[in-house]
Amino acid sequence: GAPRLGPRLAGVLGVETRPATLVLLAGIPAAIAAWALWSTETMLSRYGVMDLLFNLAGGWHIANGQTAHEGFHEAVGQLNFLLTALAFQVVGPSVRAFLVGEIIMLALLFATACIAAAPRLPLVAALVFVLFNALPAVMPTNIGDPLDVYSFAMSYNRYGWGAIGTLCLILFVPPRQGPAVRRLDIATGAALLAAMFYIKLTYFTVGVAGLALALAVSDHVRAARAGWIAVLVALLANAAAPYSRGYLADFLLAATSGFGKTEPANLLRVIFNNGIECALYGAGVILALQLWRNGRAPARLPAAALFAFAGGLALLSQNTQHHGAQLGISIAFLLYDALSRSTRPVVPPAVQAALLLAPLISIGGIAIGLAGYHVSAGRPASHHVVDRTHLRGLAVPGNPGGSYPSNRDTRYVAMLIEAADLFASAGEPTGRIELLDRINPLPFILGAPPPRGRDLWWEPTMPPRPAETLL
Repeated sequence: GAPRLGPRLAGVLGVETRPATLVLLAGIPAAIAAWALWSTETMLSRYGVMDLLFNLAGGWHIANGQTAHEGFHEAVGQLNFLLTALAFQVVGPSVRAFLVGEIIMLALLFATACIAAAPRLPLVAALVFVLFNALPAVMPTNIGDPLDVYSFAMSYNRYGWGAIGTLCLILFVPPRQGPAVRRLDIATGAALLAAMFYIKLTYFTVGVAGLALALAVSDHVRAARAGWIAVLVALLANAAAPYSRGYLADFLLAATSGFGKTEPANLLRVIFNNGIECALYGAGVILALQLWRNGRAPARLPAAALFAFAGGLALLSQNTQHHGAQLGISIAFLLYDALSRSTRPVVPPAVQAALLLAPLISIGGIAIGLAGYHVSAGRPASHHVVDRTHLRGLAVPGNPGGSYPSNRDTRYVAMLIEAADLFASAGEPTGRIELLDRINPLPFILGAPPPRGRDLWWEPTMPPRPAETLL
């Protein structure tokens, strides 16, 4: 008769991970994802186009020699804008430079996830882990939004979720291949934490808390405590250094002006708006506690699961994001590792496979979103497509034959192009252009030098900069 499913599934799940095999198998879908994002004739933004222009404007400030938090002010880290400024050197000042930055971040998250997963997880779980933490970098939607709401808004959150998820595995799952990877772990963890500092301070804060917890509960981290403590000291010294004061001041201004979501009621709103998700993560924490009480897992497992649950909710409460605490899904990988090492009694392979369902569904959502984006962006005739200025190739919703666009993003882009035409009719702009709005993308759109001193993203609750600084 045919062999039973259990032994066959156990064999598939138990295949040892070879780094080259992991890179090859995970690299194929990652390359396809990058191609699906890049290869269309136009760049489609159905929602939140202002957020896309915000990033391009920040990159334009840096490309013109300004320094973040001095030449312009913004609460998120400068890595988001440095990627775009670097991409300007590759493809020129265009909207597609943003896509180049996303692909660069995909490569970085892919590399760190492979380094973390290869010595820790069997091949199937490692493959799922890498794709789950790397592919969000090129998602054409905000995490938690419907898959067809194509938007490049808040890319820093997608980068941050991938980085904190990989760090969690490094800190709380010991390698199966002995101490040989300790130095690589420390270097990778340091790089992830440094990146999170310059992506968004909230991710860095949660990451530092995770490292402090790991120094207390993870044997493999304690075995290399000198290296990890050196990393922690260096990162905190960098955060406290004089050159970081502008960044911290900008972050504090946003957090205390009402723009940041710091009230406790917001955390409660997040919990009850994500009741099913929180229940699943809570069940994971309870299972981790039970495994520890039964002697089938060390104390670091429930500690790590609780960190992933609480840290994920804390980050979600600070994001302009309604659903999807990605760090909570890391509990599945923590449990998978603990159950796959358990020998008394042997855990049925179907139970192990079930733990991978949540990240697999998330990966499937990214694939569906990318496929839909590729098809929609490949049909420019069904959208308004900008045909001049540095916004050339940007597609927004609307009927090209209509006399007046009904979509607010389309109206906004039409207004910007009208303003750009006004300046263009007066000849090449030689001075700095200021736009009294939430953002000022006109210098990028026209290729003009950007002004100095304003907030890159301005909210009415934030104190205005003095006129002497702004003008």
